[in-house]
Amino acid sequence: MSLDYKVVEIKSSSAERMVILLRRTDGLPPYWPNLFALTHFRNASAATNTVRRVIKTLAIIYTWAQRRGIDIDHHLSREGFLTESQVEDLAVTLRCHADELENNDGDQRRTQPPKTLEQVRRTKTAPGRVLISANEAGVRMRYASRYFRWHGERRLSAMLRTDSEAAQVLQTAIHRACAILERTTPNFKSQNDLEARHGLAPDERALLVDILRPNQPSNPFAGAFVQVRNDILINTMLATGARAGELLQMKVEDLDFARTRIRIHRSPDDPDDPRVRAVHTKTRARDVPVSEGLMDSLREFVRNHWNRIPPRHRQHGYLWTTQSGRPLAQASLNYIFQVIRKSEPRLPGNFCAHVMRHTWNEVFSEAIDRGGANQRVTQEQEARIRERLMGWTTGSKMAAVYNRRYDRRKADEIAEEMATSIVRNAKKAIEP
Repeated sequence: MSLDYKVVEIKSSSAERMVILLRRTDGLPPYWPNLFALTHFRNASAATNTVRRVIKTLAIIYTWAQRRGIDIDHHLSREGFLTESQVEDLAVTLRCHADELENNDGDQRRTQPPKTLEQVRRTKTAPGRVLISANEAGVRMRYASRYFRWHGERRLSAMLRTDSEAAQVLQTAIHRACAILERTTPNFKSQNDLEARHGLAPDERALLVDILRPNQPSNPFAGAFVQVRNDILINTMLATGARAGELLQMKVEDLDFARTRIRIHRSPDDPDDPRVRAVHTKTRARDVPVSEGLMDSLREFVRNHWNRIPPRHRQHGYLWTTQSGRPLAQASLNYIFQVIRKSEPRLPGNFCAHVMRHTWNEVFSEAIDRGGANQRVTQEQEARIRERLMGWTTGSKMAAVYNRRYDRRKADEIAEEMATSIVRNAKKAIEP
């Protein structure tokens, strides 16, 4: 199943990449959504992944409108606006997986959209409906609201000079539409801490490293190149906490064997990147220290495997490739984690590339706690070290996100110690 509109990334001769929205029926780009994404995001130097999320949201909005028989461009840009019931129906759609547009596209939904917000709330929890995460739903709602406001402000600037009464009606409609999206936006900050993504526990880390050892019967991958590559790739993620995009952008020249460092950098629109969909980094460039053992493994991988790829197929310089020399794409990395997850049920069900970044942060916190009296650091020093190694900006709040399980475990230890102390003191108080 697919949307009626598709998100396409194109690459110019200068290696500049642009994400645009196309209609599937004729392959043409609709004017208004592409203009909005260009003027408000791309021209504002937004990351390509951000522009893609904006356009994906617009693709869902336009597909929803087409399935409901609504000429959304006419309503938003020329006459009238969406009704409250239409916006409420759209809010339900924005919370659902894209496939739900197909699964719930019956005549009944088209001719009888929900009439009240209460009906929308009941529909939202219907059995079998596949919902996306609260965080992603909130992002979609905000982009939709911003798109509506953009259309409204553009029209109001002209209407206020000619028809103030009609302008007031339009302004009220825009305000109500955005208010509906705002109050139906899920609050992802209230997510249960137990349901939040965490890093791997110590026994899970050991299990992961063990099953990926080359030539192990438990290794779910076939072929010497793939087994060695995946083993070192996973260990690199454990050692650096690199994001998926940062990992996939690593080149052989980023390996500093003399200093046992791996350089993580930002390289947008790399002309040497042959991937159709480019990978991107979100954090600051930095050099990350790693163990001599890992650097030895990387050196052997380059010497014994990567260098055997025909030179013309590895002239791009990317470290993580297929055996034929094609740089790994995001989908390929996702597939590696999918295979590991399915082959080992003792690993978490949500095991993915980003779990490795959470794992690094928990291991870092454990290392700080293990430091002796001569190695103790203040909280401010710990924050600065973590920010530098993760590539975060100064004063970033991301540590709290990535460190939930460690913080919970420490809280449990302190609470248990307090409870034991209370019982001990109580016994002493009643002893004769």
